[in-house]
Amino acid sequence: MIQAIIGYSLTIYAFLLLPESPRWLSSQGKIRESQLVWEELDIDTAEREKLEEGADGALPKAVQISDILNVFSRNAWKQTSLGVFLMAMQQLSGIDGVLYVSFHNHAAS
Repeated sequence: MIQAIIGYSLTIYAFLLLPESPRWLSSQGKIRESQLVWEELDIDTAEREKLEEGADGALPKAVQISDILNVFSRNAWKQTSLGVFLMAMQQLSGIDGVLYVSFHNHAAS
């Protein structure tokens, strides 16, 4: 419950007090608003140009269902199997494994 309250509070804070991303504003054609946010963040022009140079200005394309389902294609089964294996090993070697072993050791004694 405490974590939910903290998360909710931080979300409200972010929506109300944090400025929108100047890169996003620029990509939406809101150049003047973007300039105001850069100034509000106190980023000088030279640094701003370096930041804008590093990004191509394009936002990532929307993910399509076909993109998600590509992990099950005939050509991707090795990569998908490796990913599933690595995630399983991460879960087993993490806190889940520690709690499982400690619970069974405690129950046995």
